[in-house]
This record gives sequence, structure tokens and C-alpha cells, in this order.
Amino acid sequence: MSASSHACLTSRTPHAERPPLRSDRHPLLHKQPPLHDEQQQPQPPFHVHPPPLPDDQSPFSNEDFLERRALEGEPSCARKDFLKPRLRYCPFAQQLQWHAYVGHGTDGMVWKAFHNNEPYAVKVFWEAKRNDPQLYYWAPEIECQNAALLEKIRSCSQHGRILPHGNPATREQALENLLAFSDDVQQQQRLRDLATPSTFTIENCPRLRRCYGWTIVTSRCSVQVELDDGKKKVRTLVPSMQYLAIVYEYIEESTMSQDQDKAKRQREVQIQLDFLWTVGFSFRLPLREVDWCGGVMLDMSVLIPPWHKRHSKRRSRPQVEKMEEVRTVETLRRHGSLEKGIIRVKRDIQLQSRLLGARKERRAHRLTPSAGR
Repeated sequence: MSASSHACLTSRTPHAERPPLRSDRHPLLHKQPPLHDEQQQPQPPFHVHPPPLPDDQSPFSNEDFLERRALEGEPSCARKDFLKPRLRYCPFAQQLQWHAYVGHGTDGMVWKAFHNNEPYAVKVFWEAKRNDPQLYYWAPEIECQNAALLEKIRSCSQHGRILPHGNPATREQALENLLAFSDDVQQQQRLRDLATPSTFTIENCPRLRRCYGWTIVTSRCSVQVELDDGKKKVRTLVPSMQYLAIVYEYIEESTMSQDQDKAKRQREVQIQLDFLWTVGFSFRLPLREVDWCGGVMLDMSVLIPPWHKRHSKRRSRPQVEKMEEVRTVETLRRHGSLEKGIIRVKRDIQLQSRLLGARKERRAHRLTPSAGR
């Protein structure tokens, strides 16, 4: 998440009355958006549409990654549901009480909302439709599919699962591990009978962020955001358009977790990385510290399921030590890295120019006729 945006806001809890938030440690990434004229109106920033009907003609009615059943009870864990996961819709989306803007990023913007005095994070995606049907990465699709898969994995892990590969080094092995969570009783019995040191037994899964389903919203005001990605890309929300949103568990890093030493926090993150990698996911690189809060992964779009085209054929276990800090222009300038980088780039350009000039000069000498010819 980065830069600033225009959005309708409600009052926030005074800073002194709450523990430090993740956004406090990344002020540039979660900068408070400029106030909009319509914010004075006591209305929520989004209108939430009712649950979809069978004959609904919304722009998302034909998307095969969305299910028209409410996210209530246990999910379907048939083999086909792991190959074509579909996220169920949020049953209480229309009762959400919108509270405050949290931040935004390349894929969407996040708002804090309440239901029955419980906080939730609502992510609204920028793209209202799939612009390129051949594009194999579309943020709403991959995030809904990942959330649905994690829901099934969490449900199946309660009963224990045996995975055929403890160290899945290929995409095929990763897919076999993922499908081991399905309701294929014969497969699980076969794995129990043929258990070897290379198999992996799951008794329970680590702490994963819960998803409460999808919904469709319409913005009550125009929103225009310039992403701080160095490309000056602008994202917008138009009041007349319907946008897909996902309701997540709201995770706020406590003061206690901030007081933990860095090594302990890294161990917690590494446990999640190892689990997600073993069950079949790969990760969109580079991994970034800003995508984790309180030892819990926040951004589901960093996960790549094993049947996806972006999943690499050869796999390597991710290491938390290689996770990148978010490097903004301000932090680079503060540490002097930006000026050093600019000087280094200028030197490289000058060196390339000299080499190119020398190469052209030698070539010209070779083409010049000799004096005696």
C-alpha cells in the first residue's frame, strides 16, 4: 500500500487511546487521504448490494471463482473444489458499519468496518471488470481463489491430513499435497498405509487470516489515487460502477507483539511460510515485511496455487531472512541510498557511453582505407 487517496472518512479513534498500529510504522504507505467535500454527510462511503440472486445480471455473475452461497458452515472439500476454488459471499455485508480508511495498494483500498462490535477489514478492488480475458493474473480472481483454498485447508486440518511430500520440489508434487486435503478417503488411507519419512503429517495449521466472503459495493463518491510505485499510475472508483470487495478479519498488531525481538517475529513468519509452501503454494516475489502484521500474512494475493500458470515448475523454500523492507523514496533519501543510487546510475551511463564511443571509434578505424590503397 502506498501514497494517498480521496475518500469519505469518518472520525477515527484518537491516537493516544489505542495501541500503535501497523500504519503508524509505515506512515507513507497509509497516509491519511485528503478530505472530500462529501465526507460531512453522515453516510457510509460505500453502498453494499444485497446477496446475489440466481438471475442476477451483475458484472460478476459469470465469474467462476465466486459462489452464490453464503459463507456459513463447513466448505465443500471435493477434489474439483481444490482445482476450481470458489469463494462464498459474506452473509452480513449489508450490516457492516463503515468506520475508517486504512490504506490502499496496487490491487485495491482497505476500510475498517464493524459488525456486532467486531472489527473487519474490507478490501475493495480497483478493477470492476477483467480488461484482458487472456490475462492470467487478475487481482480479484486470485485473491478470492486463495481465500477459498485457505478456508478449505483450515477446515480439513482439524481432522489431520497426511501429505505425500514433505519437501515438494516440483509443481506436480505441490499439487499432490494440495489435493491431499480433499475428501478423497481412499487417497488418505493409501497415504497412511504407505507413510514414509518423506510424507508430512498435519495436525493443525498455524494462525491464518480469516476471510468472511465476498460482496459487491458501489462507491458513494469519486475516488482517485496516484500509486506511489514510481510509475505515477492512477486508480479510480466511479460511483456508477459496481466493485468486488472481500471481508477479512481485521488484524491489529498489539504493543506486546511489537516488543518481541526481531528473531522471534521472524520465527513466527517462517512457520507460516513453511506451512503454506508445504501445502502447495508458492509466493509472488519479493516477499515484503509490510504484507505481514503480528506474524500473520495480510495480503492473500502474494500466494500462487500450484495449478496456476505463474507457479514455477521448480520450487525452493522461502526464507524470511530474504524478506524485503518497503523502500520508499523518503527512506532512501533519508539513508542516503537514493543519491548514491542516482550517482551510480549516472556513472554507469557515462561508462557505457565511453565504451560505446570507443567501440564506434575502433569500428571506424577498421573501415578507413589504408593510405597506400
